[in-house]
Amino acid sequence: MSVMNGFDRDLQSRIVAGIGAVRGFSMVSSMACTPDIEKSVLETPDVTAVTPELQLSAILRSAVDRVGVYATSDAQITAADPALKIKTASIEKQLLPNSEIPKDRGILLGSALADKLAVEPGDTVDAVLLFPSASPPFAGNAEPAHTSFGVSGIYRTGYYEIDASAAFIPIQTVRNLFDLPPALAHTLEIAVSSPDRAQKVAGDLNDRLSASGIYFRSWREMREPLFRAVRLEKLVMAL
Repeated sequence: MSVMNGFDRDLQSRIVAGIGAVRGFSMVSSMACTPDIEKSVLETPDVTAVTPELQLSAILRSAVDRVGVYATSDAQITAADPALKIKTASIEKQLLPNSEIPKDRGILLGSALADKLAVEPGDTVDAVLLFPSASPPFAGNAEPAHTSFGVSGIYRTGYYEIDASAAFIPIQTVRNLFDLPPALAHTLEIAVSSPDRAQKVAGDLNDRLSASGIYFRSWREMREPLFRAVRLEKLVMAL
């Protein structure tokens, strides 16, 4: 059982590193993350930081030929303010050698995604960015954006599902490409004083902000099927 308990702790660390301790989601497809909402989140006990994010699907193509072809992969891109992201995530600790947090037209790639594209820091990737069509009407451009990024770095969370598909770019890049209003966000990533406090924080935030059209989930709630499987395995091992 001690092995499984150690496994639980390692799994918790990997999940929180990959998806955050607490996340806020819009009850529709996007939200207006106003200063009042951010202030209310930050005033909640045990909350240490909050980062509004945009989530985009993308098709990435390496602009260098190292494997006989120009490799292509789909990706899930998170866009956020880099200065805020490093407060709510462990992203700086996850950087591989010669990597840095992206600026302007830079992109940070998950390690397995970078392997699929056969790229390394300093290379260039071409991208087609798809803004979610389900987003409510806004004064912006919803057409796919064709652009390119310099690979500023590669990061590894240790959670393959994320490392094989995730990428990070500055949120201002997305706002400029799609002409988005500054408050528009799809999710909020929230850092807490301890992962063990995440469930309580999510409940408190739901009480405070449900009227704003936002609901909150802890890291454990977001991965509950996985933890049910772990609990079942513990029961089997105890027989």
